[in-house]
Amino acid sequence: EGATQSAYQNMDDTTKTDWADLRTALARLYVNEEEKQLFLANPGGYKKGAQTLMEYKNELVRLIKLYQPELEGVDTEYQRALVLRFIEGIEDPVLQKKLRFHCKRARMTIEAAYEFAVDYESTETEVKVREGAASRSLSAYAAASPAVVPRDPVYAVTDSSVNRVLERSVDPKTKAVEL
Repeated sequence: EGATQSAYQNMDDTTKTDWADLRTALARLYVNEEEKQLFLANPGGYKKGAQTLMEYKNELVRLIKLYQPELEGVDTEYQRALVLRFIEGIEDPVLQKKLRFHCKRARMTIEAAYEFAVDYESTETEVKVREGAASRSLSAYAAASPAVVPRDPVYAVTDSSVNRVLERSVDPKTKAVEL
């Protein structure tokens, strides 16, 4: 009994029988007006933060449906609003720039933006893993190799020269330049 029961009783029967419609109608009735105004006033106000890209995308879709339900009727504007908010909420300026370039015309959809961001993040992770593995193997090799004690100054080898040789052999950019 109370406000929720009263709101439920005042809804039409078709809304009451469809769980999704009922949930949406109740959410609209009990919306936080301050949160709504902040969301609508700033396209970049809702940030990705520590969420996964999937969680971030789904929450953006939910918020747009909650605060701007009329946009769903105009698909191009709905997609444009989702993509704009998706891009603005990402804290990585390089990814933002790439998304703005990628999401044009037919690719101005939340799915295209999401897929591009997932590909970008997985590529960045792969690069970091490779760089970390290369530096770990370089450090392990340097730590495992005994210090060379020069007997003859002409053939003296220092740790730093071994490291430079290793860096050249591990770094793909240097290898490409040498080739």
